[in-house]
Amino acid sequence: ISTVHDSILFDVSISDSDRVAEIIWTQFNKLPKTIEQYWGKKIPIPITGEVEMGFDYKNMTKIYGKSGRLN
Repeated sequence: ISTVHDSILFDVSISDSDRVAEIIWTQFNKLPKTIEQYWGKKIPIPITGEVEMGFDYKNMTKIYGKSGRLN
């Protein structure tokens, strides 16, 4: 796991990539509810994320957008 500006990079095996992408997107998009549940703090703005996959930054494909899986 690594962060770059406003990105979080995960290095996972190809066989795990679809499941990991689903977990990351789901957990990120329910982050405000999780913060409120565990710390009692409400986040007054929506937090959304996207998931892209690829072997390098030049060859990325968006897998999840703001409203869910794209393909």
